[in-house]
Amino acid sequence: MDVKGSLFTLTNILEEEIKKNRKKISKNDLKNINDLLVIRSANMNLFFKFLNEVNNINPNMKLHIVAHKGESSTILDNCKQNCNVLEYKYKGNYIKENFSEISNYAKEQQIGNALILFNDEIGLGYENVEEILQEMGFENYFAFNCYGNWLCIKRSELAIKSVKLQNILHEWFWEYLLILEEKEK
Repeated sequence: MDVKGSLFTLTNILEEEIKKNRKKISKNDLKNINDLLVIRSANMNLFFKFLNEVNNINPNMKLHIVAHKGESSTILDNCKQNCNVLEYKYKGNYIKENFSEISNYAKEQQIGNALILFNDEIGLGYENVEEILQEMGFENYFAFNCYGNWLCIKRSELAIKSVKLQNILHEWFWEYLLILEEKEK
């Protein structure tokens, strides 16, 4: 088998492993949730779509939204629910070492459910957010992806490592293709 074929097979195996702990659920499974910690980890369009969905599911759900500095007013202007914006005071990606204040808030408020937004189907590139939720003690958490699917995610170190490896393989593959392309010129 050639490199492309082998890599394709391996990435398919990893994707299936990742999907094992990402169970599609009905949005009605969230009807009885009163408090939800939301990490705004995707683009604003997807976030607004999520807000509309949640409003249709349970307009009384209180949302505790983690967002980057400067996003509070946009979020509050578009949130029909009872929303509380928790400002992530650092630039760049969310990292668990900078989440202690938000983690303490979630424990004090006894928030039992959390959600991640995915710009893709299965959460490639969001393993840092999953690590944060696991560090905060969430055994299961939800995701809303760009296809409008609701997922229940079970805590899994293997799934997070599979996502990380999948990302590395994708990067490596694109570099490999560029090298092949250059050689053909």
